[in-house]
Amino acid sequence: MIVSESELIRILAGKKSLVFRISASFLMTNREDALEKISDAVRQIKATSKDIVCVFSPHENVAQIENLDLEFWGKYGDLMGLLKKDEDIIYDDQDLVRSHIDDCTAYYGSPCYLAHVFGLHGKPVMIMDVNCRSNG
Repeated sequence: MIVSESELIRILAGKKSLVFRISASFLMTNREDALEKISDAVRQIKATSKDIVCVFSPHENVAQIENLDLEFWGKYGDLMGLLKKDEDIIYDDQDLVRSHIDDCTAYYGSPCYLAHVFGLHGKPVMIMDVNCRSNG
């Protein structure tokens, strides 16, 4: 679901949260495998983390994919459409989470500056590996 900044602050207050970020590089390098990995990771987060808020926050460079590969952009858009409607996932396409790192618990996703900042704040950072999948 898409929320306002005030709603994000309210939701993050007093809860554990996982920021899940992907980059254009991850998507373009791994293509279909990247989409499968994102779906798999979201399923796993939802299945095993009932008390954790997941904030899915794609890097702003992802928008460039539309100019590079329109067909893949459509597939990506289909997946993002599902995430935007999912009541268990906060979809942050405004990069609101960058201003609220202190309110977040951990980072998962593509290596990027935000992952580095989480590390500087002493927060756990887990880099996503497209080759690591769940069995279900």
